[in-house]
Amino acid sequence: MSDHPRACRRRRLRGLFFFLTAAALAAQIALLLLGPAALPALRGGGPEPWVEPATAALLVAPDTEPPAADAPWRTIALPDNWRARGYQPPPGAAAWYRIACDVPGDRRLAGVDGGWAVYVPYLYDGGRFWLNGQRLAHLPEPDAQVHVKWERPHLLRVPDLLLRAGRNELLLRTAPGQSVAGDLAVPRILAGPELLLRPLYERRLFWVRTVPPLTSGACFVIALLMLFIWVRRRDEALYGLFGLTALFWGVRTLTFVIELLPQAQWDVWRTLYQAATGGFVASLTVFGLYFGGLYRPWAGRALLGYALAGPALLLASRGAADGWVSTWWMGGFVVLGMIVFIAVTYAAWVQRSAASIALMSSVWITMGSGFHDYLLLVSADWQYRLAPEWIGARVFIFHVAANAVLLVMGGILASRFVDTLGQLEALNQTLEERVARREALLQRNYAQLAALERGRAEVAERRRIMQDMHDGLGSQLFTSLSRTERQALTQDEMTETLRACIAEMRLAIESLAPEGDDPLVAFGDFRFRLEAQLQAAGVASEWQGGLPEELPPHVLAALSPHVMLQVLRVLQEALTNALKHGRPRRVQVRLGLQDNRLFAEVEDDGAGLPPVIQSGGRGLGNMRARARRIGARLRWSMPASGRGTLVRLDWSLPS
Repeated sequence: MSDHPRACRRRRLRGLFFFLTAAALAAQIALLLLGPAALPALRGGGPEPWVEPATAALLVAPDTEPPAADAPWRTIALPDNWRARGYQPPPGAAAWYRIACDVPGDRRLAGVDGGWAVYVPYLYDGGRFWLNGQRLAHLPEPDAQVHVKWERPHLLRVPDLLLRAGRNELLLRTAPGQSVAGDLAVPRILAGPELLLRPLYERRLFWVRTVPPLTSGACFVIALLMLFIWVRRRDEALYGLFGLTALFWGVRTLTFVIELLPQAQWDVWRTLYQAATGGFVASLTVFGLYFGGLYRPWAGRALLGYALAGPALLLASRGAADGWVSTWWMGGFVVLGMIVFIAVTYAAWVQRSAASIALMSSVWITMGSGFHDYLLLVSADWQYRLAPEWIGARVFIFHVAANAVLLVMGGILASRFVDTLGQLEALNQTLEERVARREALLQRNYAQLAALERGRAEVAERRRIMQDMHDGLGSQLFTSLSRTERQALTQDEMTETLRACIAEMRLAIESLAPEGDDPLVAFGDFRFRLEAQLQAAGVASEWQGGLPEELPPHVLAALSPHVMLQVLRVLQEALTNALKHGRPRRVQVRLGLQDNRLFAEVEDDGAGLPPVIQSGGRGLGNMRARARRIGARLRWSMPASGRGTLVRLDWSLPS
């Protein structure tokens, strides 16, 4: 249940991807169906609200100024394409087209007022226009320095002074240059109110001049992103293929952006253009084979060789083979397109997923648009006879329709990326659940271990208390009981023994009490009790507590109640021995830290310990035993004053 929101989010995101893909495919299909074949429908049907001459008079002559009216003009149909007619002009020849336009007397068509214009859908090699014998416009033409290939349409405004009611004569001079098809193509030229022609002009300008740079920029950005992912993850071949496909397509689409180029660079650009075209088709084919699970290394090498063949031939011939490459080499891409179509159709049949079906549909659209553009490029005579308006309009849609397959490819990879993220989220959630279960188990084990440690600590504490009671109070009581049974203990000795037992019990209780965890508090209680006894015995005392108020954590942890009990018992035994054997007038008690060592001293000015005590008395034996119990060192000596006894306990603190 925990991953249900994530799964829903992934399904919604994947659905959004495929919705956008379907919308793009629908737009591409509409573009294909509403292309030049549906030109009359786009114009609104019925009588057209402009003048569109269907014929013109043609004269092929090298003249640079308008020829005479009695020159050998001949009538032809528009649009005109020299390749379709199989016409080969002589070197240096130019084509003169004389087009008659009938203008109403009030210069109004379809009830629209305003200035007139001439709309030229395309004129790849540029040209010069005259209207009624007066120069109207000049579109730059190719020469020895600059290569010209106008992809954009042209809208030429007509000054009112040049336009007259009735018959008007439009004259066009153009010369065949190094155009895309290697021939000369002249469209049907429209004349009419600028207000009516401008939507046609802007529509074609948008698809031919606005969309291509946007497509190229988007392709370059996507290519960099995909290739970066592929460089970091070499096993993700589809990302690399998509990046190469987008890169090649972005370069190829620049042909609609670059219209003027120095002649010295034209052959290089055409070679690069053909290489990008071959690379696009080859990488798209490999992508389809990979997607359908049909890729073989030899197929990749063959595709690479074919993609490089056309650019290599073009480069070797220095552009002379451009027509052959554009016609026959590019015609081979139809076969590659069929291979892609078979691969993605097979994948759609096997996988039966939305991604495979979308890819199959987009490849079909791309193949259809590519075949459409190839027919426009060939422009055979039978095509003109079959569909003159379609061929004459020369609306190339491959550069727009191919965006569908790029969009679907990107959607597929984006969907794969989303699925991968979903798998990672599921794996992460599984790991989190396993870690949570393991943490809970560790917490239970830790709680059990802590309970065992507390139990062991309590047992150890009880044993220490029992040992201390046995060695201290129990030993004294047992010894006193034995002496009493032998009647070897006087009343005064009995009183002293009981007092010592009470002192021993108080010391143990104070040291092991909860507030005894603080060494300063335990030493203060010890001083309060022993100072009163010393004063009652007529002995002055001086107490020096050298411990800081804020002890370091490791010192505080080391000075446990058990350790402080042993230290204080050593001090108590030393004070007892001093009172009993030394009869001092003054004692000094010191407790402090020095070089990570705890020291405790009792110094008196009495007569010193008797030799029998120094050689191994019972009290000193107890003191040594307590020192060994905590790993401390006990020694006694004569003070620097030369009188009395100095007892010192040294204990190294754990680091």
